[in-house]
Amino acid sequence: MSDQVDLEIDDTMFEKGELPPKWVRLGLIFLVISLVLTILGSGAGIALYVIDDSLSIFSYGLVCLLDIICTILVLWRLQDRKVMKIDGQQFTSKRDRQASVLISLVFVATGIAIAIHSIVSAATRQTPETAKLMILLSAISLTFWVLLGCVKFYIAVKLKSVSYRKDAVVTLASAAICVGILIAGLLFRLDQWYWWVDSAVGFLVSIFLLGYAFSTLLMNSWTNRDFWRRD
Repeated sequence: MSDQVDLEIDDTMFEKGELPPKWVRLGLIFLVISLVLTILGSGAGIALYVIDDSLSIFSYGLVCLLDIICTILVLWRLQDRKVMKIDGQQFTSKRDRQASVLISLVFVATGIAIAIHSIVSAATRQTPETAKLMILLSAISLTFWVLLGCVKFYIAVKLKSVSYRKDAVVTLASAAICVGILIAGLLFRLDQWYWWVDSAVGFLVSIFLLGYAFSTLLMNSWTNRDFWRRD
């Protein structure tokens, strides 16, 4: 009973200027789980891309790589458990905002890489050699990413952490790519005329990453030197 109360009533810890310890521990556990899964997913994605030459598989591997970087940044953020109020309302910390901006910059780099690859792939009419590997990888991964992303998002809300929320978004983006891979793979197996769906999935992922990243970068004065100074 006491555990349930501790998990649900978090504002007292925030008022004291600290993150709730139980949610921090849960957050760390799921970050480690995420790190292991994304390392496996990234390796599988890149290996299958070499075999299959599929852009959506490339996007999947790259987003998994992005998730690894985001997870490391969120782990770095959670080393500082202090929080403060902004405008008397929002609980956050300087390190949380720094981690959020760094994640957004990685979003930009990843989005640009996928966009360029998508355009080149469409211009040269590249098609995956076999759709079976695409369908297999996405089917195995989809459930894991949806469940993990939802849990991360819930923990991010409890921690009031923008950087943890971005990490959850990346995990859910991996799930979205899996859906795209399933659609592209099944359509390609039905008719090779649908070769362009593979490139379209990659391009849509890049647009999402870039849009989400720039929305964060525009809201923070991250070019100011004071933003990066330690408190």
